[in-house]
Amino acid sequence: MWKGAIYKFDDTFITSVRDTIARAAEGKEKVDIVDYQNSQPTQNDKAGLFITKKVNALTINPLDRTAAGVLIDKAKKANIPIVFFKCEPLPEDMQKWDKVYYVGAKAEESGTIQGRLVVDYWKAYPKANKNKDGIMQYVMLKGEPGHQDAAAHKVLS
Repeated sequence: MWKGAIYKFDDTFITSVRDTIARAAEGKEKVDIVDYQNSQPTQNDKAGLFITKKVNALTINPLDRTAAGVLIDKAKKANIPIVFFKCEPLPEDMQKWDKVYYVGAKAEESGTIQGRLVVDYWKAYPKANKNKDGIMQYVMLKGEPGHQDAAAHKVLS
């Protein structure tokens, strides 16, 4: 059985990840994904429960990247590999053990990629230039408050 903990089921992106995992496991593995309802204490409790059930590995979408160390310590003590996705734990936590993994994009690249998509669209579709002055007056790309990808950004020129 594959166990996973998702920070909130009503997030559109996370729902697509959850559905993709379920489809990929269909006929191969039973999947148990829990919603920790955007609560760090609930996430810690659910992960602790998975550990007591002696799962083969944990897959965690951390709510707070600074709290991942606690989960890593618990997994290490039980010798259960732990895979984090979407939100990368702090570098010092990732170095705690050789069975800690992260799957996801580099946080600082997310905004850059989004900015390039906007520029590419602007160049490919002249109709986007509503006032025909050739200047993109304003673009705001804002990520989820508190998420590392929203905080780590670069300015495009």
